[in-house]
Amino acid sequence: MPEMIRDGKGRSFLAGVDYENRLLVNSVSIPYIMHMSFKHGRAYTISSVQQTLSAVDTWNYILFMKNIDPDRFIIVDIIRVSWNGGSTNYNRPLYVRGSMPVIPTGNQAEITAQNINQVSTNEASGNFYRWDGVGSGMTPVGYASSSTTMYQQGNTDIDFKGSIIMGLNDTIGYEVKSPEVGDCNISVYFYYINKNEEI
Repeated sequence: MPEMIRDGKGRSFLAGVDYENRLLVNSVSIPYIMHMSFKHGRAYTISSVQQTLSAVDTWNYILFMKNIDPDRFIIVDIIRVSWNGGSTNYNRPLYVRGSMPVIPTGNQAEITAQNINQVSTNEASGNFYRWDGVGSGMTPVGYASSSTTMYQQGNTDIDFKGSIIMGLNDTIGYEVKSPEVGDCNISVYFYYINKNEEI
């Protein structure tokens, strides 16, 4: 008698196999940050809120994050860039670059990461700051900038798929500039994993 696999709920359904002897299954794929929200309650977001870039062709340091949790990594999942295109024809580019600074020393407002979890009300363990709108961005100290990317009018999601990993005391800052006065916002979606956790 051939081997049979029955369902575990007593309904006598048999598992199917295709002509290459592969088990037939149905599965659903969801973003990992959604899994972390529903199953572990460790998903968060921070935002610079809408900022007006009035200093043309000047880098404006608008958002900062630092991991202060000794037992968990911050995993950056998505960065959302929102830009109105300028103030005349609304077709000017927005330039964005990341940096690794220390906590800003001027023109900053401390913020709390927004909990986007379904199963907890835990607060994120980190230092988070945004530009307070004074001057031309927060005052950075001792930082190195990374490559620059360019974005057009609208909302753009940069999907890092968890490739940015922040350990204890690691920092990331976000800077923007435009050749014309305009309004922008940077939002960062991230989650935590334990250092010994398999993903």
